Amino acid sequence: MKIFQLAHSIDLSVPVEFPPDLQIVFQAISEEHGAAVYITRETSLPRWSTDDRLSSVSYDLFILFQDAASNLLFICASQRTEGVYQFLVESFRDASPSVLPLVRVNRALNGLEAPEFFNVGMRNRVVSNTTESYRIVTGSNADKVIGRSDARLYHRGHAFGRGSDEGESVTIGLSSASKVWSNKAGKLPDLIQWCEKLARRISSNDTPVTGSGLDLLDAGEEIDILPPGIMAVGWPDTVYRHPAILRYEAGDEERIAQLLDLDLAIDDAASNEQAVVIVLSGDDDFEFRATFSFETDRYFEPLTREQVGAIILREHEEMPLIDFLNGEMPIFYTADLSLVDGPSLWRAAADLPPFDSDMIEAFDWAGRNVDIGREFGDGRRGMISVHTCLEAELANSANAVVYYDHGSGEIADFIAVEEAENRLIVRFYHCKSAGGAAAGHRVGDVYELAGQAVKSVIWALKQRVFANVRRRFNNRKGSARFVCGDLERLEELLSNAAAAQIEFEFIAVQPGLRKAGLPADLGNVLAAASDHLVRGGFRPLRVMASA
Repeated sequence: MKIFQLAHSIDLSVPVEFPPDLQIVFQAISEEHGAAVYITRETSLPRWSTDDRLSSVSYDLFILFQDAASNLLFICASQRTEGVYQFLVESFRDASPSVLPLVRVNRALNGLEAPEFFNVGMRNRVVSNTTESYRIVTGSNADKVIGRSDARLYHRGHAFGRGSDEGESVTIGLSSASKVWSNKAGKLPDLIQWCEKLARRISSNDTPVTGSGLDLLDAGEEIDILPPGIMAVGWPDTVYRHPAILRYEAGDEERIAQLLDLDLAIDDAASNEQAVVIVLSGDDDFEFRATFSFETDRYFEPLTREQVGAIILREHEEMPLIDFLNGEMPIFYTADLSLVDGPSLWRAAADLPPFDSDMIEAFDWAGRNVDIGREFGDGRRGMISVHTCLEAELANSANAVVYYDHGSGEIADFIAVEEAENRLIVRFYHCKSAGGAAAGHRVGDVYELAGQAVKSVIWALKQRVFANVRRRFNNRKGSARFVCGDLERLEELLSNAAAAQIEFEFIAVQPGLRKAGLPADLGNVLAAASDHLVRGGFRPLRVMASA
């Protein structure tokens, strides 16, 4: 079951809209039980042919149940793609359907006696950390091997197990995708009865105690207002594991682009206490703006009606970009590296160590004739930009490879690879110009550099580094180039090094930040970012600033 919270009751007797490729061949409504049943037929061709002789026909079952007491909507479907769910709930847009936070889904375990879990998923607190972004523990004693050390590094993902429910042996699973499931055969009345029981438990204020290691994993907390200090946004790890293509309008033509080749950022100037404005943009003037808010019908809504037409293509489905954002919701980072995932908030660890001031290098930008207000290109009055200065520094370093890529969707502005004794050090340099004419202690400068470093951990895997560099270098001649070494040398270094021999380091280059007299609140932001990296198995954050 995919479960949605409704603002008010809905009329299930009103026909539900289905995607155009799903033809309704049967429907039945039960006002008494608050349920609707649909069977659809889909005729499709394989992607590699347009020959109608190769078409196939498939049927899908959709069961919708509304619990009147809790205004919870349950959707049981044989076709479980996120695009279909988003399309279906659009029929009830006036009731503002929204997914449940994990802490509420977790209440489905209430009433379960002698529970034991043999499949447990744990999400790394370092979101998108590719060393082990999602850990799955399986086995008859899976829940018993989870310890307090795991709780420090992970929060709750999914769980599947068994127990006794009113004397009956049952299985139950739940996930952060607002889904609950069970392995059981039955008829429609049994399914409705199960949904009614789930609705009562989910709507209660009781917190289930299983007596297992599952209780140690944080299920987050439910929020209905934006927390303060949101500084960055990034895709969830599912978008990196299952990449998507964006198709959009550009004048009179349609274009496509890999979603990960686009920049995803926050527009601080347009955001406020009620809504965060995100911007998805590319190098060819593509731009899509949306708001994330608890005051709108859905968590993500287009900023204006005059947005460019944009469609997401993924596997065998198509969906509007705004539906994709509500299905694969971007993750927001606060200044202390707490995480906001739709209606769920995971707070940062309380035992945060202070930021080591030795990790801030007071670089002499003035002595190198750098216009710190110019990130790239030509500086003012004969001065050079931050990128030009750093390129010269890296070109004269001990790095075997230095790769430059400045454009939407890049891993980092510079990727430097150094051969050290028995290991390979890969450094990601994120460069930003100063937010003012002189160095200082501007909050915006610190937020931007910390957010860039934290978001780029998704790429810290040798296969992903090389695949991204190769593709962008071959497709973006001029804007992506090698300062030292070449593609063949990079492949040789990464291929010959075992994963355990590679260390990743993240360097935030911000000449607008002064090392001297760093205020405590800004130091805490850098400390949170550095701790985030260390927990993910990386080196501490390093900063190139001004004296």
